Amino acid sequence: MNFSKRLDYALASLAYLAKLDTPVNARTVAQFYQFPPRLTSNILKELASKNILKSTRGAYGGYLLARKATEVSVYEIILAIEGPVGLVDCTLHGRGCNAITFCSANAFMNYIHNHITSLLKRIKLADILRAEFTFSNFFIADKSHPFVKNV
Repeated sequence: MNFSKRLDYALASLAYLAKLDTPVNARTVAQFYQFPPRLTSNILKELASKNILKSTRGAYGGYLLARKATEVSVYEIILAIEGPVGLVDCTLHGRGCNAITFCSANAFMNYIHNHITSLLKRIKLADILRAEFTFSNFFIADKSHPFVKNV
């Protein structure tokens, strides 16, 4: 998985907005982080179109979280900005590889992909705002699975 700079900007912008109770315009967010204003505006519009943010018009308009930070998963944010992502093409509905039916690496790659996806679904925007965030709060190794040994 290789995420774009747009996702970096989206996560930072959401972290900024999550701390506020009043709407903030895209220009304010862009200035705070020194992000390109047009790109920031486009990202916030995209997040609003996916119901992660809500937008209000007018002199005091701007963007706010559409839901509580505890209800917005990192996976949902990634999907909104990047679309479906996988470790390799075969983890996304078996596309991109002619050897999918007999490839011995496919099961392993799908196992890893599913665990990463599960992890990203469990991590909420509120979690990444906490100073004491650690992945150990979210990772549970399935020791019964043949790919996991002595984790």
